[in-house]
Amino acid sequence: MSSEITIQQQVDRFMQGAGDALTDDTVARLGFMMNELLIIADRVTRNKNIMKLLEMSESKDFAKMLDALSVAYDSYKESPTTSGGIGGMIKVMGDPNVQGALKLLGNFSKELNK
Repeated sequence: MSSEITIQQQVDRFMQGAGDALTDDTVARLGFMMNELLIIADRVTRNKNIMKLLEMSESKDFAKMLDALSVAYDSYKESPTTSGGIGGMIKVMGDPNVQGALKLLGNFSKELNK
């Protein structure tokens, strides 16, 4: 029986503390925050491009692309700088993956210029 009273007392103390924490200033800040979040949600849902990006983010291919981009960037940062030259460019251009990447970038550029 005494354990039930203890639990009840703990709940009462919690509720009293929560009520004390909700000062006018706190309630005003929460109201302001909710208003700002609703404005942001309205702007996001009205923007077709952001909605399209959100839809794309659910795709496994999109996640795979972001992972690949992250790994490629990390690899680029850690790789030593090369002297370059035509020989190095010809060697790199012989790689089918590089050719595919350049084709992708070309298609991307073509779509941007439409």
